Amino acid sequence: MTIIHARVDERLIHGQVATIWTRLVRADRIFVVNDKAIKSEMQIGALKLARPQGIKLTIASVRRALITLKSGKYENENVFVLVDCKINPNAVRAKKISFL
Repeated sequence: MTIIHARVDERLIHGQVATIWTRLVRADRIFVVNDKAIKSEMQIGALKLARPQGIKLTIASVRRALITLKSGKYENENVFVLVDCKINPNAVRAKKISFL
């Protein structure tokens, strides 16, 4: 997996992300990292509706995201990571996650 862009934005997927950023960075997948979103069916539904057509979507908790990013699960995809808050950089470094 190539993390092509990471963005901190409390709105997660919104018009600018859906219409401009995703296309600009040539993302194949949007990876939303949000502990609250995974617990809300309404939030999950809203994120699915906001996802641009043809772009894959993953929604995960911070813990699950770190495991997934390290595992190489999306090895052949350009991944655009969206978080709604700052993630503890020490947690990211401990998992040896690197961003392009």
